[in-house]
Amino acid sequence: MYPIYWSAENPAGGSAFQQSFRLPAEVYLPTASEQTATASPQPDAKLKSTLYSAQLKPYLQVAIPYKSARQKWEPVLQFNEFSAGPLVWVVRSLAKLLLTLKSDRQSTTQGLTATAIGLKEPAFHNIINNIAGVICTCPSSWSEQYRFNLREALLNSKLVKHPQQVFFVEEAIASLLSVLDAGNGEAVQLSHSQGLRSVHTNEQPLVGDTLAINIGATATEMALVDLPENLSQFAHNDFMLHSFAYAGKGIEQDIICQLLLPPKSRQLRSEITGEQVSSQPGLWQSNIPGLDQMHWQSLGLEDLELPRVGEPDIVARIYLQQRLESSLLGQAVLDAALALKLILQHQESFTLDLADQRWVLQRRDLESQVLVPFVRRLNRELNKLLVARGIPTEAINQAILTGGVASIATVNRWLKQKLPNAKIIQDSYLGENGAPNCSRVAYGLAMLPLHPQALEIPRQQYTDYFLFTELLRLLPDRPLSFSEIIQLFEGRGINTRICQQRLLAFLEGELPPGLIPNTPDSAWLTQSSQNNPDYHAIASAPLFEKQGSLTYRPNSQQLSYLRRYLDAIKASTQQSLDEPYTVNFALEV
Repeated sequence: MYPIYWSAENPAGGSAFQQSFRLPAEVYLPTASEQTATASPQPDAKLKSTLYSAQLKPYLQVAIPYKSARQKWEPVLQFNEFSAGPLVWVVRSLAKLLLTLKSDRQSTTQGLTATAIGLKEPAFHNIINNIAGVICTCPSSWSEQYRFNLREALLNSKLVKHPQQVFFVEEAIASLLSVLDAGNGEAVQLSHSQGLRSVHTNEQPLVGDTLAINIGATATEMALVDLPENLSQFAHNDFMLHSFAYAGKGIEQDIICQLLLPPKSRQLRSEITGEQVSSQPGLWQSNIPGLDQMHWQSLGLEDLELPRVGEPDIVARIYLQQRLESSLLGQAVLDAALALKLILQHQESFTLDLADQRWVLQRRDLESQVLVPFVRRLNRELNKLLVARGIPTEAINQAILTGGVASIATVNRWLKQKLPNAKIIQDSYLGENGAPNCSRVAYGLAMLPLHPQALEIPRQQYTDYFLFTELLRLLPDRPLSFSEIIQLFEGRGINTRICQQRLLAFLEGELPPGLIPNTPDSAWLTQSSQNNPDYHAIASAPLFEKQGSLTYRPNSQQLSYLRRYLDAIKASTQQSLDEPYTVNFALEV
């Protein structure tokens, strides 16, 4: 296994930074982004010329991009209070970031070159240009539109030619796969700067009840599985998965709300004496220019309904993020929260100057007001998973803990106390040079071909959008029983045993997840996209009227709306909604 890393060349030909195993999925927004009227005051000239940036991943979950009848890309996202743009920008931006794997001149990040530890550059580029498949993570609670948008970005980047070459694995399952040998018992070795080493962290094989927790940026993912001695005998159905929408970014927002916002935690810098100014060791200041002339109150955070500590509160967190990313001061506050989260893990106090305010914060403040509520939430969510599985905490033999937040001592202490009999497997998040190591989740993705049975084949083969499109295509204009509908699908060669429940959900009134935006993610949309007539028409009435126990009459008007909408999506994207995907994932021996 060969970890991929990026490096950049400066004009003199030397390396501008040490190898980085992670490329932030973040891009600057175009200066010509669609402007939208808001109730907030207009930004000044300096703010209008500010380069805004946007994290890409959260937007991929919102909806599917398409061109409306007016040839306008929908939906349009409200990145912050003064900058908006269509979702298709996000998908195309991700495609251009992926082009850095090819060192492509069309990439948004020219000058970045990618290679892999243990491979010479020509060999790496030969592999990248002949990829058989790409394996991606997907939070277990996220829906088909995220997978659709990621496939579209990969097709746009030309890393793959067909959407069936893109596979998805839940993050917690990938975390577990990263510590296993191959399903046939063959040992797996990882290439690193000193040579090769085993992926194993212990000499004894992992067997029995195993927990994996991945605490990422936007979600915390959990998986429970009873590992057999023969690793070829476990499958995706053996995993019990659970997730909740709170993780690293939520912690940073709670640092702002709980530690920086309350008036009692800060004081005006103008009231600080000269002796106090010079006696504060480890003072942190933002490198964003001009902050000294700004006022904390200009953020207007008191006007917002703030999220509760440790709770997902997705809509409140979206509005808070939009407000903070709408000003230089807000961007500096986000930077400060990240710095505080990292620095207070290694020192007792943290002094911060921002705008006209100063904070002197203690590690115990971070722990008691932010981290302890998060750990309580973790504990409740893990209890739900254990109860659903029907096993006590003492039965867990080993636990894999991954993600940046997983390295925080408060989280580690909790897990060791919670699972007294478990061996805790965890890598250090930061490498020797202080930069993040290659993600254990990425290792697990690379291991999927050695454990093909861990793939959720029904969802990979028959996407929700394919099944729904096929349902609309096959329906006659008369009532049909469920058994008749099943026969129509079987007549098309579709294995209905693995998709019956999804078909029944559509007949009972559910739309495929993400086909149109739903709350809470629709809070990212501009007001005009929230009022999109296509979305309103589709949501205005159910597609079927139920007659009797399992007989359904199609609503001809809704059929017309949906067929027109799906045709618009197909005309706007490279993916076809009309064909199932072949899953050929067996290793050649």
